[in-house]
Amino acid sequence: MENAPRGTQSFVLIMTDPYIPNSPNFNVPGHVLTKDTPRVTGFHWLLVNIPKNRTALPEGAGSKGIVPGGKKPGKTPYGLSGINVYNDVFKVPTMAKILGLLKTSKSWKGIYGQYDGGCPPWNDNVIHYYNFTLYALDIAKVNLPENGNFTGPDVLKAIKGHVLATAVLRGKVITNPALLK
Repeated sequence: MENAPRGTQSFVLIMTDPYIPNSPNFNVPGHVLTKDTPRVTGFHWLLVNIPKNRTALPEGAGSKGIVPGGKKPGKTPYGLSGINVYNDVFKVPTMAKILGLLKTSKSWKGIYGQYDGGCPPWNDNVIHYYNFTLYALDIAKVNLPENGNFTGPDVLKAIKGHVLATAVLRGKVITNPALLK
């Protein structure tokens, strides 16, 4: 967040995976998700209203791992956190079965906020690239609910016309053993 453009009043950080398969065969043994599988963008982290004088986020900001029942969105020491993709992922029947196999007494139902990192399906033949996009804004506060009840599309709509500059850090994640060769 150093070297921000003149006029920067706040920052927004969004972490996305633009390759999430839109398929009921997500992590289903005996099925392979091909390049032709329909894809959607998943938002793994939404952090808005980051103060303009913040130059870094500490290690582990927004994350204590995936917590059954979710981490609450809303105010954090670093900004305002929104709802992430796991709210939708854990509603998929296949994922409910997988979570049931974990034999945990904890419920996975809940609101998932803050940061829950990427975990592409192990049966996906597509390499997943995770994008951390930092937006420098000309406004001090993005007008979104203080309780964090907002999604990635809500953030993108709210910052439209206020972006001075962006920076992207891209990482690659592979969980399909066939792609490691």
